[in-house]
Amino acid sequence: MMKANHTTQQQLSANPAFKDLKEKFLEEGWLIKTDIQNRLEFKSPTSDYDIFEFIIEPTEIHVTVPLKNSKYQYFTKFADYFSACEFAEMHLLELKTHE
Repeated sequence: MMKANHTTQQQLSANPAFKDLKEKFLEEGWLIKTDIQNRLEFKSPTSDYDIFEFIIEPTEIHVTVPLKNSKYQYFTKFADYFSACEFAEMHLLELKTHE
């Protein structure tokens, strides 16, 4: 299991841990708002409030997901990429089923 650490790649989405997740967001029509070494953001094509954000810190991954039918976001932390991506994918599917 990959632990959170700083990556030397310029774009976080190039990290193998985020590759499949990036493809899922793009297939659903989401836009990449920010994609730098330690930060990745996906924005909904239909709402300025729906943003998924990943920030890589030295020992953890911060994940922010949109709350359905709200201007608010939910924030949590994970120790590994897999858990962070699974959490985000679950919320992406949840938003899709309630459109």
